[in-house]
Amino acid sequence: MRYDNYRSKEKSQGNYSEHHWSPSLALLWKATDWLDLSARYNEAFRAPSLQEKFTSGNHFGYSSRGRATSNKFVSNPNLKPEVAKNKEISAYFHFDNFITQNDKAELTTTFFQNDVKNLINLETNYSNPNSAFNFMPDLSQYRNIANARLRGFELEGKYSFNNLSFALSYGQTRGKNKNSGEYLENINADKYSAAIDYALFANALKLGARISYYAKQDRVPQDSPSYPSYTLTDLTASFSPLSGSLKISVLI
Repeated sequence: MRYDNYRSKEKSQGNYSEHHWSPSLALLWKATDWLDLSARYNEAFRAPSLQEKFTSGNHFGYSSRGRATSNKFVSNPNLKPEVAKNKEISAYFHFDNFITQNDKAELTTTFFQNDVKNLINLETNYSNPNSAFNFMPDLSQYRNIANARLRGFELEGKYSFNNLSFALSYGQTRGKNKNSGEYLENINADKYSAAIDYALFANALKLGARISYYAKQDRVPQDSPSYPSYTLTDLTASFSPLSGSLKISVLI
C-alpha cells in the first residue's frame, strides 16, 4: 500500500490538492515443475511534472520549399494527476535439459490491461484548423484524457546452452480513449526482437547483439500522422575482470 498527497499552488489558478491510496496485490502459483503462473493488480498515482504543466517555447521546427514553421508548447496549469488501475496475468514455462544436458528453454507470456483516469498525454494541434496552409501542427500541449485504456501482451522465448543464448520476443500495446473510442497518441508500435548473447572466460566477458523491428504505427487519432516502421541494431560488450567489482561496458 502506498499513499500520495499532491498539492499545487499557483497565483493565477488558485490551489489544487489531491491524495490517493495505491494498493498492490500479487498472486503466485507454481502449477508444475515447469510452469509458474501469476496475477497482479496495482494502482498507480502520478502527479504532473513541472515540465508538463508549465513548459513553453519551441518544441520542434520544420522547413520545406523555403517556408519554415515551428511547433510551440502551450502551458497547462490545470493539468490533473493521473490514476491507473493495472491488471496483469503471466505464465512462465521453463524446461531444464530441454534438448540436451545443460540447456534450458523458457517461454514467458504476459497479458495486461491498464485503465487510467486523467491520463497525461502530449497532444499536437493546429492553432487554426481551417487554414489552407496547414502542413504541420504548430501547437503542443499536455492534456488530460478523462478515461483511457491500454491493453496488450508480450511474448518472449529464450534458449540457453552453456555460454550461448538466443531470444525472440514480440510485444504489442493498444491504447484508446474510452469516451470517444479514438486511438491514443504516443503509443508504442508493435515490436519484434531477436537477440544473441555469448559469455567467455568464466562469464568475465559477455558479447551480445539485438535487432528490434518496430512496425508502422497507424493506430493514431483522427487527422494525426502515422509513423513509418524502422529497425534498430544494438551491439554490446561487457567485461568484469574482478568478479563483478569492476565492470566495463560498450554499447553501439
